[in-house]
Amino acid sequence: MPRFRKKPVEIDAIQLTSTNLAAALDFISDGPDTTVDIRATADGPSIDIPTLEGTMTALPNDWIIRGVKGELYPCKPDIFEATYEAVPAPVTEMHIQFRPDPPHVSDAIRDIRRNGPPPTRR
Repeated sequence: MPRFRKKPVEIDAIQLTSTNLAAALDFISDGPDTTVDIRATADGPSIDIPTLEGTMTALPNDWIIRGVKGELYPCKPDIFEATYEAVPAPVTEMHIQFRPDPPHVSDAIRDIRRNGPPPTRR
């Protein structure tokens, strides 16, 4: 049977917790359809999210993913962990520090500039 591998694609996601409902709603509001229903559960809030396959519910600790075309969908934590890995933040600035040559190197460079390279020994 043919096998396939997921293409390396970067996505945006937020994990729904009992303390970040406002952040999760902000994340969802950036999507194409922002109409959601919120319900309280014993573990925290749940959110009904419109997806391409119909309305799906994100429960506490589920991840809410924005796909490559802006679509939203929930994902269980174990599936998310098996499928995705964190992307390092891009480097926005690079600081390079040059140290001066140690004195013996500076002396050797000065001697070569004055006298030319040392004779080779055979």
